Amino acid sequence: MSLVLVTRSGKSGEQLTKALLQNKVESWHIPTLEIKAEEILLPVEDFQQAIFVSPNAVKFSVVKSQVLKDILPDEVIAVGQGTASHLKAAGFEQVKIPSKFNSEGLLELPELQSIKGQQILIVKGRGGRTYLAEQLTKRGATCHYLEAYCRVSAIIKHPSWQSFLSTEQKAIITIASVDALDALNLNLGKGFNLDRLTLIVASQRIKESALLLGYSNVIVADSATNDVMQAAIMELVDVQDK
Repeated sequence: MSLVLVTRSGKSGEQLTKALLQNKVESWHIPTLEIKAEEILLPVEDFQQAIFVSPNAVKFSVVKSQVLKDILPDEVIAVGQGTASHLKAAGFEQVKIPSKFNSEGLLELPELQSIKGQQILIVKGRGGRTYLAEQLTKRGATCHYLEAYCRVSAIIKHPSWQSFLSTEQKAIITIASVDALDALNLNLGKGFNLDRLTLIVASQRIKESALLLGYSNVIVADSATNDVMQAAIMELVDVQDK
């Protein structure tokens, strides 16, 4: 039976780990990132569009600031189902979601086609991709960032982690961002045999970063959602155990 390491922090990571354990897959929840709030600086523009790129973008912005919530448009945009659920829980009744849960999917939304002259707020974490804003700017919009949180590499504290490092045990590891990948690499340290690991990542961009770091077993899931990640894990576990 394969060992699965779920690196996503918070309830989402806990829920995926629990679901895997219920399916009799040995799983550890080992977050590689800590999420910390940033100071909310209220924007001064009147925005025609507001885009939230993660559940944490909601948690650390409109959930914390009623004033921010009040100045945003009635209809907002979420990158995926998880983010949309958080927005609806925060009181937004009109939430648009793309069919593909990434920047490319957002750019296909009808609401983001004819946007010349619009002011668009992108609520996100510090750093990360700039592709979405670049493409919206090319379409004539003016984009503003609200960086509501930051990601900090965490020291893995799972009680069995050091034993895992010193053995030849193989594992499947879920990776939802390049930051999470970099943090994992930091915790593995130099000299670790990367061939022991199979990464299930949330995008082609993460796979490319992983290959550059020396990982050779990398599978791209259709998205970072728990359902999709779990399906990819179970398929891989079934193949390995046959």
